[in-house]
Amino acid sequence: MARTSASFSRLPHLPQTYCTLFALKNRSALRSAALFGIAPRMNSKLRYFLRSAMLMASPSRRACPNCAGSGRIVSRKYVVTALRRCNECALLYRTPTDRPDEAERFYNESYEQGTAMDLPSPAELEVMKAQQFGAMNNDYTKFSEFLRELEVPKGGRLFEYGCSWGYGSWVFTQHGYDVKSYEIARDRREYGVHHLGVNLTNDFERFVNENAGTFDAFFSSHVLEHVPSPSAIIDAALKLLKPGGVLLSVVPNGSDSWRRADPESWRQLWGMVHPNFIDELYLTRALGSVSSIIWAWPASIDDDALAHLNTGAAGTQLLGALDRYELFVAARKPH
Repeated sequence: MARTSASFSRLPHLPQTYCTLFALKNRSALRSAALFGIAPRMNSKLRYFLRSAMLMASPSRRACPNCAGSGRIVSRKYVVTALRRCNECALLYRTPTDRPDEAERFYNESYEQGTAMDLPSPAELEVMKAQQFGAMNNDYTKFSEFLRELEVPKGGRLFEYGCSWGYGSWVFTQHGYDVKSYEIARDRREYGVHHLGVNLTNDFERFVNENAGTFDAFFSSHVLEHVPSPSAIIDAALKLLKPGGVLLSVVPNGSDSWRRADPESWRQLWGMVHPNFIDELYLTRALGSVSSIIWAWPASIDDDALAHLNTGAAGTQLLGALDRYELFVAARKPH
């Protein structure tokens, strides 16, 4: 295993032409490794590199997953992966891209990142509940306070998209919101239902169609960077909201402001786990029908920002400082 890790550390320095030829000559071998269960035993980064080498020459894996447009390279990793800016929708996305079924399989079988992914024991869960899950990476008590600042009424209907094992939805409920949730990963979804009483839907598209215009708020935290089409989720959120309803989302910050402030941290935020990299340029285009504010998180909303959300013209954005790790966007559906 030590030799494998050492070899992998040298792979990024190989010429791109060599990597392409390796992929083309060894495509059948790589597929056989997956077929016979060898690939799952590999280091996950090595699997990612080999898969990227195999797919990098495919034109279909260079198209934007959000709108199928073409993109230009803005950054590169390991020779065989690149970050592109879509010429149509402005999304930053990683290539080679994933098919939707590949992404779903990854988040059900392989995704591990931070304490939010760990399923606690019953004893650990009781301690976390007593602390309102305040030790988690995402403090939902602060998110609840922010929703109040955005004038989302207590008792209002809130939809959380990508609720993991439900700790955030549980906190929102404790703060007086009527919460409905969705999660793609089966194990975390089942844990939330059985241990925290999370009210989940298993069919997001159908739920949106049957409940259009009935929610006061739509929330997601560190989700849009994972989904095949973030614009589809934003459009669904706006459809689900009542007139005057609020969309709030927190994502890793893909902006140039954060890239200049901390180039290495910015570079680490896109790749195998984060196939999309959300920034203000993409959000400005995706939220063209509503007024929105886009700042670095954590943040608080002042009177000017609230006034912009309430009275700003459709398609106008108020930009704040963008030089921290997380980016947040708040948008209000027109009355």
